[in-house]
Amino acid sequence: MDKRIGTYIRKARIEKSYSQEGLCKGICAVSYLSKIELGQVHASQEIIQMLFQRLDLYYETDSAYLKEVKQSIEECYHLLFHAFDISKLKEKVLNLKKNEKRLSSSPFFLDFYLLENISILMKKDIPSLQTVQEESIQNSLHSLEEYIETMDQRQYELYTLSNALLYEKEELFEKVVKLNPCAFYTDVYGSWLFIKGKYVRAVELLQRAYDNALQEGSLYLALDAKFSQGMCR
Repeated sequence: MDKRIGTYIRKARIEKSYSQEGLCKGICAVSYLSKIELGQVHASQEIIQMLFQRLDLYYETDSAYLKEVKQSIEECYHLLFHAFDISKLKEKVLNLKKNEKRLSSSPFFLDFYLLENISILMKKDIPSLQTVQEESIQNSLHSLEEYIETMDQRQYELYTLSNALLYEKEELFEKVVKLNPCAFYTDVYGSWLFIKGKYVRAVELLQRAYDNALQEGSLYLALDAKFSQGMCR
């Protein structure tokens, strides 16, 4: 079983003030629920559905829909990491958001919320983010914090970058580039350093981003890195 489902159940149980005994009564043993919440067992779909129903949660099982969402999520990642088209990414995320209830109860909810946050944070006018919007992202990242241990590498990298952009912490930019020195992360970090007036380090990173982008076959990232590098001189 996906550990994220167990974390999702535990989070909802605590929010609704259910004890483990109260939630699983008539469904499964307390010890079994504990293992589900810890992601230690592969519970049947029937048990998961019953737990979701008791928590008044929706559990997405439509394979055709899940296949469609998976494809859309991968397209979003491509727009971000390769095409570097934030406008199209934002458009695609907004389209996905129309079915947020189904998405939030699918295996792709982490990807969706991470991509939604980054589509806002990657705007060129980050310093002018409205207070309401900033608080919304803060709340979103805070809620996702509980899922850190269940995140895959790509999700954790994006989560780290989101925190770096929102809170403007250089150590987090350094961390994400160490986790994955790809063109996208290196370019974003270099561009941020340029905005902060740290031109020497910015030029170094932007040159690395340009070289990586060429190797990765990302023309748009290469152009963005070269443009930003030129602005530093």
